[in-house]
Formats: sequence, C-alpha cells, structure tokens
Amino acid sequence: MRWFGPLKVTLRALLSLMGDMETLALAQMQWLGKCPQPWQINSEVGDLAKDAPPGDKWFQFLRYDVRLEKKWIEVNLEQKVDERDVERFQRMDDPGIIKAIYDLACIAAKKQVHLNTCSRGARQGGRRRRTARIGPPPRYPRSGSIGRWR
Repeated sequence: MRWFGPLKVTLRALLSLMGDMETLALAQMQWLGKCPQPWQINSEVGDLAKDAPPGDKWFQFLRYDVRLEKKWIEVNLEQKVDERDVERFQRMDDPGIIKAIYDLACIAAKKQVHLNTCSRGARQGGRRRRTARIGPPPRYPRSGSIGRWR
C-alpha cells in the first residue's frame, strides 16, 4: 500500500487548489464589481470594497455563503458549535450532516439575504422583472442548419 501516501498528497493538493481558486474568483469579483456585502478575502488583501479597476466598478453582485468553520459560524451566525461537529460538517461523504447544514444555511439566509439589496435593474415598477427562465431550455426546430439546437 505504498501508493496510498502519494494519493493523500494528491488529494490535499487538489483541495488546496480548489480553495485557492475560490479565493481568486472572489477577489476578482469584488475588485471588478460592486458588492454591497463584501467578504474578507484574507488578512493582507482585506475585502477590496474600496478598490476599483480603471473606470470604476463594472457590475454589481451579491455572494451568499456559509463557511464551515467554528469561528465563522459563531461570529456570523451566532451559533455555538463543537469543533467535532464542524469537522463532521466538512465531510461531504456523511449524509447525516444534511439537516444540520441546512439549518445553518437557513440561519445564514435570514442574515444575508435582504430584498433591499436587489439592484434597481431587477425591480421595475414595484414588481420583480423576470430575470431567469425556470424549466427546460426552449426547443428549436431542426432545420439542417449548423448552430440550431434541439
């Protein structure tokens, strides 16, 4: 079972890469776009809320997330959790965590999601403008031309 050691290293490297890419994407989004509820990138960068590319921010976005970290849950969700529970929450192969994580997500949604943070473009005349289609994609007739979908 000597191959098990390199497999662990590979898995850790992949998880580290995924975390780095999440941080990079968030940093780019917050630098390029206006975020009414900015997230802390790290201790050196901060949240980039006051930084902007040339010509000011290009778009507005909101990020909703729950970090499965003991300190984050206690500070942001005001919930007491055991370190063992948090470690268990981080294991995505345990279906027994679904209810507890869902409950944390509901608490986070009550704190993070506010109707007044919707952009003016998504609301018109007091009614919400439809911005997304729910359901299967539209079907296009097959006409033999390239680029038509069915």
